[in-house]
Amino acid sequence: MQRIAAGNVAKIGFSPPLAWAWAVGCLEFFGVILLALGLFTRPVAFALAIQMAVITFLIQWNNGYFWTTRGYEFALLLMLVCIAFVIGGGGRYSLDRKLGREF
Repeated sequence: MQRIAAGNVAKIGFSPPLAWAWAVGCLEFFGVILLALGLFTRPVAFALAIQMAVITFLIQWNNGYFWTTRGYEFALLLMLVCIAFVIGGGGRYSLDRKLGREF
């Protein structure tokens, strides 16, 4: 499984591919959990927005817009949602707000 992920990262040109594959995997797993809890909302959303920008413009741009042709429609939507979290924060019920400090 690691070889497949590292191979996909290597196709884009990022080096070292195994380290980037682990970074992306950890961000997607732990980052989305933190985002759902509203903990470290802005930094996590910023990192996810950068990841979605790379996916949108470096990987899926040439396939066109629509997701049915492996286009960038869904990745662009997720990038815009993450940017909205960066701007707006976690909201009223986030753990950041409960702790008294929004990051």
